[in-house]
Amino acid sequence: KDNVVKEFMEWNKNSFKLDKNINEKDFFQASKITLALANMYIKYKLDALALNDVCDELHRNVGLRPCLYPEIYNEIGAVIGFEGDIGCTMAMYMLYLFTKRPVGFTEILNFNPQEGTINAGHPGPNNPLLAESCKDITIVPDVEYMDSDYENANSATLEFIVAPGRVTMVNILDIGDDIQMIISNGTSLGGHKRLTAFPHFCIKTDVPVLEFLEKVIKAGSTQHFAVVHGDVIKELMDLCSILDLKVVKI
Repeated sequence: KDNVVKEFMEWNKNSFKLDKNINEKDFFQASKITLALANMYIKYKLDALALNDVCDELHRNVGLRPCLYPEIYNEIGAVIGFEGDIGCTMAMYMLYLFTKRPVGFTEILNFNPQEGTINAGHPGPNNPLLAESCKDITIVPDVEYMDSDYENANSATLEFIVAPGRVTMVNILDIGDDIQMIISNGTSLGGHKRLTAFPHFCIKTDVPVLEFLEKVIKAGSTQHFAVVHGDVIKELMDLCSILDLKVVKI
């Protein structure tokens, strides 16, 4: 219902900063589709959802990528991955079960060998609780699609850098005759935003960043890592042992 959508829009406006380039019509549609997705999640009693946010069918049917995050997701412990990546979504779900903390779905976008850091994030319905404070979050257009021909492509998404602290990173990959899990620790630095237009981590890897990337490439992986605050390496190692999974610890 329109009144429910407008209430959700007001909640977002009161909770976060609003970028001047947000289009009210597209913001309304983004809020509407976000709530529809949440209703579907609840209706089908999902434990986790691997949303294919880059699927042409989704954009043709609803006009945008739903990127906002209603409070109900945190109330029910929802886990949402992107690009239809079931492996990374499973990694997110494992990390959530171990920690009961918000988990980030990330793609490594660039790195800084001098600082020893990677910048990793992804557009989509990211949990705002990953940020250090709501005042650090801005609602911005979905720049990846705003120049496309989709009806409401500007959409509305959250922009912030994830809070500082120790983190665990996980990649899950089907390697044919086995399932491989890459696990590693690092430190989220927080502070100023390193990227614009979507939530992201700046992570100082425990091992030198070039060594980290070389080992990831050598092992083989998808582009996506699930990331959570805290150290659950031991729990993941135990899980891999129980399930007889191949594990690569970096």
